[in-house]
Amino acid sequence: MARYYSTEIIKPYISGADQHAQFTVGDTVFSWTSFEIPSGACKLIGVDAWVKSQGDAALTTNNYEMGVHFAHDFSYDKQGVETPSDVLYSNTNTNQPNRVFAPIAPIINYMIGQATLYSTTTANNASGRVWSHIGCVSGASGFPNLVFNPPVDVDYQLSSSVSKTRYWMLGVAGGKSTDTLKLTSILSIAETGTAGNASTQVISTDNGSGGQTVAPNEQFEIGDKLEIGTSVGTPAAGSELGTVQGLGTNSLTLTAPSTTDLVDGDVIYSVNPIKIRLHFEY
Repeated sequence: MARYYSTEIIKPYISGADQHAQFTVGDTVFSWTSFEIPSGACKLIGVDAWVKSQGDAALTTNNYEMGVHFAHDFSYDKQGVETPSDVLYSNTNTNQPNRVFAPIAPIINYMIGQATLYSTTTANNASGRVWSHIGCVSGASGFPNLVFNPPVDVDYQLSSSVSKTRYWMLGVAGGKSTDTLKLTSILSIAETGTAGNASTQVISTDNGSGGQTVAPNEQFEIGDKLEIGTSVGTPAAGSELGTVQGLGTNSLTLTAPSTTDLVDGDVIYSVNPIKIRLHFEY
């Protein structure tokens, strides 16, 4: 019987505020994120992720474990769709850090399983950005060989087309003690006076103390969506700045003027610091 394969790339949203708050072992790194794959029973044969370095002067790598949990779509009453959301946490902390993942009934019946991603390699690209590669593959010790086959009561209309089926995944920080994923940064807005306003498209940056020990072209990529992770002034942590069009060593350019007032000292984050690849065999 002929086999075919599918690879999906997912960039889960992680707010700037959550990244700045730091993670500890067991914390939710990214909340339930949906993805679609070709319909039909299939087996997960590999998971890997590229994780951005910390935003410090040393560009410290993130070679740490991360657990990825998978779940089916589900509906309680066939009329309103209940997605796997905050009801799966053991507390109601509004930030992802310290929001411990703890599936409970009846949602637990829709859980597929978990894959643990382990440290593999670290790579630098031509622009100086540092990414850590973590993953696991079929045949490796501890790989779960998860089967994706929707239960009969799943409402297939939830997917974008009849040829696709929607699933969900969630990331949990692994490792030991505090030796775990850190996405914190010191790359900050350096705009004062008349430059510090929402009409600014080119944003000057520094390390929060007037120095240039970390640069935008070491932290971001063209197309990244940016938020602030702190609230030095009026804008709240997690407020959106815009999308990156250009990068330099001490400034960045957005595709349009910032949608948020620029306050000197607010720390800047990309909301997609992790790229996950899922590999399936049908």
